[in-house]
Amino acid sequence: MITMAPPNSSGEHSVGAPVPADLDTPDTIAYGLTFRQLAILGVAGVIGWLVWQALHTIVPVPVLIAAAIPAAGATVAIAMGRRDGLSLDRWLFAAIRGVRAPRRLAPPGSAPGPLPGWAPATTAAHPAPALLRLPAAGIGADGIVATGDGGHAALVAASTLNASLRTDDEQLALVGAFGRWLNSLSEPTQIVLSARPVDLHDRARALAQRAGQLPDPALEATARDHAAWLAELAETRHPLRRTSVIVCRTPGPARDAQRAATRTTRALSGLGLAAKPLNADTVGAVLAAAVDPFNPPADDHRAPAHTPVRYRSADTTPARAGDTPPPRSADRDPGANQRRGDGTDRGGSQ
Repeated sequence: MITMAPPNSSGEHSVGAPVPADLDTPDTIAYGLTFRQLAILGVAGVIGWLVWQALHTIVPVPVLIAAAIPAAGATVAIAMGRRDGLSLDRWLFAAIRGVRAPRRLAPPGSAPGPLPGWAPATTAAHPAPALLRLPAAGIGADGIVATGDGGHAALVAASTLNASLRTDDEQLALVGAFGRWLNSLSEPTQIVLSARPVDLHDRARALAQRAGQLPDPALEATARDHAAWLAELAETRHPLRRTSVIVCRTPGPARDAQRAATRTTRALSGLGLAAKPLNADTVGAVLAAAVDPFNPPADDHRAPAHTPVRYRSADTTPARAGDTPPPRSADRDPGANQRRGDGTDRGGSQ
């Protein structure tokens, strides 16, 4: 059904079509049941008929009926029930695999050695650690993730936009451009939206310490008031930092994933989004935060906490306090003082 919205400010009508939300629902075969449900009920019916043929001459009929009622109810519940977005049979199989799966895993390079003599022997209650198999085998220097099965994946960070603040024509243009990007995808692509907690205590503490260095008492009072507000916000609320990452995965070499990331970046830039492929360090941080979002990994390139950060005079690269200062311009190039203003050396070479 196609509907026509009232005219906008320019007098034009926007045409829209409702899209059903059950596109992934399996097709029904008969009696409103899917093929999977019919297969479960059919197999259970055949088993029940075989049991009836084998026992109805031996066991009284009321006993067979009493035993068949709970079995039939369980079969119908498994075939028709759903939990956590899964059919009940798949959910039960996943639960069985989870119970039987090992609880302790170890990476290939850090397999535990033999137990000492005083340690108790490995029993069924405490089995030996199993091999930890991660979906990512390694991260290249260009930020491409090797998936271990011969494929590769590239990560693209993208910003967001508020479509409700746009006009009707702009919204239609955005939806059309986004739909064209989705239709152009020929490889598996994942859009990951995550929210991580933000600790405001350090910012509030640093702001309160620097407030005393401000020359104006009014600015100092304002800074201390803002630091108190940040501390109160950290105590009473749970601030989150939201990120959006697009994962472009290809079954081929790394250059295919890099090309897919480039196409994605161009398509999202056309929507007005700030998109950029992630480098190796950022990809490692994103994967580590995905494993443990509440304990982000420490960055070795950052200065220690509560330590002032100095900047080198020749560039803007932050340096840790206590690092050896960079050489002066004369020390970097002994022949710099021998250069003339026209850019040529005294020897005549340019």
